Parts: sequence; C-alpha cells; structure tokens
Amino acid sequence: MAKINLELNHELELKQLSLEDAKEIAAVLKTKDNFFRNWIDKSVVIKTVDDAKVFLMHELTRLENQHEFLFSFSDKAGFLGIAGLYSTDKVNNKTELVIWISRRGRTVQNYSDLLDGLLKFGFNEINFNRIEVKTPATDFSLTGVLRKTGFINEGVERAGLLTAEKTYADLTVYGILKNEYIAHSKFQVRAEKMFQRKNKKEKPAQK
Repeated sequence: MAKINLELNHELELKQLSLEDAKEIAAVLKTKDNFFRNWIDKSVVIKTVDDAKVFLMHELTRLENQHEFLFSFSDKAGFLGIAGLYSTDKVNNKTELVIWISRRGRTVQNYSDLLDGLLKFGFNEINFNRIEVKTPATDFSLTGVLRKTGFINEGVERAGLLTAEKTYADLTVYGILKNEYIAHSKFQVRAEKMFQRKNKKEKPAQK
C-alpha cells in the first residue's frame, strides 16, 4: 500500500509513519525532551534503532487494523516529531488528533499548518464525523490555534496528564464536527475573498 504524504507548505511535510523513522525515534528517546512520552508506553524498552524498528512494526500493524494514521513531521531543518489521528472509535466514527513534537516545532504557524492538513485529511479523505484534541491549558499557542480553526472548548479532563511521578495536570478537551468544519472553512474562504477585494479597492492607482 502506498504511503500517504501530506505537503503542508514548501517548508513543512507530513509523511505516513514507517520503519524509516526508527532512527529519529530512537534519538528522541535519548533526549530530555522526550515528547513521545504519551505515545510509547514506559514498559517498552527502546535503546537502539533496532528496538525502535521492533516497536514500529507492531505499531504500524495496530494502526492499520484500527484505521488510525500517524505521520512523521519535518521541516527543512529536519525531524520535528509525530502527529496524526489516533485513538479512533470506528463504531462512532470519531478520532483524536495528537501532536507529539519538539519544542522547536511548537510554533503558532506550525500548529496552524498541522491542524489544517490533518483536518482536511480526516474529514475530507477519511470522512470522520468528529475529531477531538486534548491539550494542557498552558499550551497557549495550540489552544489559540484550535479556537481560530473552529474547535469548541468542551470542558476539562481532570488530572488527565501524568507530568511527573504522582503528579497530574488537567487537560482541556476541544472538539469539532465535520459539519462545523465545513461551515468554518466556507466562512474562512468568504472572509479571505472580502479581504482581497478590500485591499484591491484601497490600493492606490499607479501613475
């Protein structure tokens, strides 16, 4: 089966997860900024690239069976992390958008491009009815982009994130439905056209 690639812009790209990502995953797990901690169970020991390949072989099979999609996320400077549609509920046609990326990658623009690409894929290509995101309330860049993209704040999952031994943080739950996504996308297109027309009218005539 052909791998899915989502080109977000000339700088950013999402490539469907493969064994080729084992080297990058093994390298991340050796750093202090282990942003995969909510993906890879602590009981899974990954110290080498071969360990990462074994983990990925099992994970890729599980992803296919569960109709889930994870992508490696990179820019011109290199690997930034993993993002995708996870924890899918096939019966109720809903999924969760997850973003596990390095501190370098956590910018408003990256979040915006990621959300745009994954929502288009999830709603238009896979036809999910609902996509949700759970995020720490302190991630102001992501929460701001979520609201701007049309997500609705649906409440708090109390103590939903283990941040340290016996220490938990709340997660804010955001959700968006397919019909809301379509309506929001149409509004964005209309707003952009109005903005372009306004700029054209205000542009001074060249002599």
